[in-house]
Amino acid sequence: MAKEKCFQFHNSTVYVGTFDSLDDFLFYVRDENVNYMFVDKMASKSRDYYFTETNSYEEAWNLCRYGMSEGFIQFADKFDSLNYYIDSQDRVENYYSVSGFLPSVPRYLLNIPAAMHSYHVVKDDPTINIYMNYSYEAYTSKNAVKNRGIIVLSLIQYLEKKGYKINFYGFDLSHTKSYSESLFLEVPLKKEYEKINLKLMYFPLVNLSFLRRLLFRAEEKMPLKSSEWVGGYGIPSKCHETIEFLEAYQKLKNIDQIIYISSPDELGIYGKDLKEDYQRAIKKINQKYQNIDIQKRKNMVNYG
Repeated sequence: MAKEKCFQFHNSTVYVGTFDSLDDFLFYVRDENVNYMFVDKMASKSRDYYFTETNSYEEAWNLCRYGMSEGFIQFADKFDSLNYYIDSQDRVENYYSVSGFLPSVPRYLLNIPAAMHSYHVVKDDPTINIYMNYSYEAYTSKNAVKNRGIIVLSLIQYLEKKGYKINFYGFDLSHTKSYSESLFLEVPLKKEYEKINLKLMYFPLVNLSFLRRLLFRAEEKMPLKSSEWVGGYGIPSKCHETIEFLEAYQKLKNIDQIIYISSPDELGIYGKDLKEDYQRAIKKINQKYQNIDIQKRKNMVNYG
């Protein structure tokens, strides 16, 4: 069930919308019972394919709920190829088994029974909460967004092999021009007890409609007060503002360690070469989270 709260952060009233699961979020945004300010100006329904990558709100909702096929095999193949080069055998036992719980996706799509990976975790470690920002620069290429998705999922899988428990959230943090109000929307994409479901995570990771239709609909339903939200739907928070907010939010909610995944551009992900994007992103993440052992990958094939 959606939880709507607000608190003061600096001089801004922050409206917070959190959800128990992706399904919880989808059923929250399913109806058109919206804030009166947006009744005749719902960008979640009115914007076109060029802006959103879907033909309608209904199409976006269905793709998120049931999975998107377009481009998925290529995405899954790159994900599997990148993971092939991850050296994580020091903390896990890796073997092929038809009873395994993590599909080697391209082989699985071809119905090869031995495509199921099994991992026996040797040791339990603390929970890590990964927060990925849905806001990014307008000039960001689709390939950069896709590469970020692959890299984040590879990071999650690597850390889980090392024994960490991972919660993965997508979020949007924005504010009015005057900073009188801010909005933080947090959507769980994977809980620590869940395995990566590549098919269902694909749409939220790569399609613009997750932000520009579904998260916009969530914003339309929030009890916002300022008319500054109408039309532009707020101003995305800058990187340093986002980090400062997440640190405050972490203390407020007593959340375990957070890894912040910023925009593709801020991570050095440009969408041309997956290997180089990965190395730049991991280097930037390591600079901030040096207490987490994320090994450097060598002799990687160019999968750009």
